[in-house]
Formats: sequence, C-alpha cells, structure tokens
Amino acid sequence: MKFKTVILLLALWFTPAFAFHDPPSVDHNALVEYARDAVLMVSGVDAEGKGGFGSGFLISGDGLFVTNYHVIHRAVTIRCWFYDEEDPKNYIAEIVGIDPAADLAVLKLKLKEGMEPLTHLSIEGDLEDIKVGEPVIAIGHLLGLDWTVTMGNVSHINRRNYISPYVKMVQHTAPINRGNSGGPVINAEGKVIGVNTTVRFMGNNTVGVAYAVRGDILNETVLKLINGEEIKRAGMGVK
Repeated sequence: MKFKTVILLLALWFTPAFAFHDPPSVDHNALVEYARDAVLMVSGVDAEGKGGFGSGFLISGDGLFVTNYHVIHRAVTIRCWFYDEEDPKNYIAEIVGIDPAADLAVLKLKLKEGMEPLTHLSIEGDLEDIKVGEPVIAIGHLLGLDWTVTMGNVSHINRRNYISPYVKMVQHTAPINRGNSGGPVINAEGKVIGVNTTVRFMGNNTVGVAYAVRGDILNETVLKLINGEEIKRAGMGVK
C-alpha cells in the first residue's frame, strides 16, 4: 500500500503544470465600457408619426452603423442616441443600403464638423472563430430599458429562423427582448459575432433562445451595401 501511495504522489508531482492552470479571465467590465460607447439607440418614425425603437452599433469612426431592417422599415425620420447621460442630444441618420431578406440595414449618422472619430466595433467575419459554448454579451434597449447588458453563451452557429430564412443565425442564451433588435452580440475579444434579430417564444414568454444574424454573413453583407451593390437572395417559394 505504501508503494502505491508513493507512485501516486510521484505521478501527481510530475504532472505538467498546465493541467492545473485556471482558464484565462476576461475583464467584462472593461469590455462593456468600451462596447457600450459604440452601441446606439435607434428610433424610426413613419409618415404618420408612428414608430418604435431598437438598437444598432457603429462599425466605423465616421458614423457608419448597422441595425435590423425592421427597426427602420418605413421610417421617414431616423434618430439615434449615444450612451451619454449628460448629453442626451440625438443625431439624424440616413440609409446607406438595406438587405430586407437578411433583416439588415447599414446607415450613417450626420455628424457635426470637428467631431473626433467615434468608438466602433469590428465584425468577426471568420466562421471558424465563432465557437459553440463561448461566452457572449448583448447590449441593447430591451423593453425600453436603455443600454441594458445581458450575458450568455453561443448555443449553435447554423440556425435558420422564420424572420430571416435566407441567412444563417447564431443561437445564443443572452436574454434579449423587444428593443434589442439590431444590437450586437459580442465575444470575449470584443468582436461582433452577430446582430440580434429575434427570440423564440412559448406563448407570451421568452425561453432563452435568441437568434442573431451570423458574423460572417453580416460582414459580407455590410461590405456589399457600403460599396453600393444590390443584394439578391434566391428562393424557390417552397416551404
């Protein structure tokens, strides 16, 4: 018995140290503080003065940003707000391009002269770098609660959804609701892996199943819209 105990102790002693290392930590507070400055509240008002609100996020320092198409659909005036409680002024936005089939839109803010480059987020355009199980953060304005932060993880990276059946979705567990539409899903590196688009309901309740347009599709779509290209998505009319 003593001999076996000695062998076990020696085995543990010579086990590589990396086996006992803790996983790397992520400074979520710093990540949120940075990303929140790039997230917008977006409100579209139609010709009858009716409208709603959603979220968006900046993708360039000169005011280009992404949101869902359904957030600005039929809007004649689009206003946006930054995360700045001391300065509640809003900005007018103009549409650069839309992809209704993917429920995506690229817009640009009308900025004042002399403004410094805005904080913006980069899109994770490589599907291989979107991992099932990785932690994610969603920032948006769910149910009118502005700049709310929720956390979860990636559940699936290849879903289809009834809202945008033409494109693939990231399924994740960060709680989102109405008002989160168009907001980013951010990984631990601060990159956008998806645009929040819809949730799964059971009755009138959400069930922890959220869908976001996948980062690689988002990246390709944004580049085409910025370049003025028309996006066509094929369909057979069969379901």
